[in-house]
Amino acid sequence: MTRQGLINKHLAYCVVLLFAFILQAGGNNLQFNALFEPDLIFAFIVAAAMLEGEVFGFAYGLAGGVICDILGSRPGYFALFYMLLGYGVSLVIRYLVVNNIKSYVIICFAGYFLMSVITFFLVHVIWGQGGFFDLIINVIFKRGIATVITGVGIYYLLRFLGEKAESIE
Repeated sequence: MTRQGLINKHLAYCVVLLFAFILQAGGNNLQFNALFEPDLIFAFIVAAAMLEGEVFGFAYGLAGGVICDILGSRPGYFALFYMLLGYGVSLVIRYLVVNNIKSYVIICFAGYFLMSVITFFLVHVIWGQGGFFDLIINVIFKRGIATVITGVGIYYLLRFLGEKAESIE
């Protein structure tokens, strides 16, 4: 791949990340509905890490986490978790599993489950907010499954953009 193709591919990825952030953080005007609330930035980071490797998985995880922390109440939490997620997913793809859509679905749901459990521990056990029932119903099932479903589209979009950029000489 040429240098210009690589730059074009990652600029396209950044536009997708920005669009995912706008959709996710857009408030009531851009929300999907009460039953379908995907975490688009999480899905983007998993897909980008699977397709691009450790360095870019780390970088996109950090970028996605920083823009999530802009709206969050716990600064640095998403940046740290998404950065480690991007790096970890790319290592799992490199050494343990094949990069395909089945792997994406399994890794995305497992990663979201892990993030939900860590968040539950921090929010409920340490800070004394939230509840276990809320974690199971609202976070893991509602948001986790919605994230995996919309993430399949994001995975194919990033794969398409990558292949298009590689074919441009």
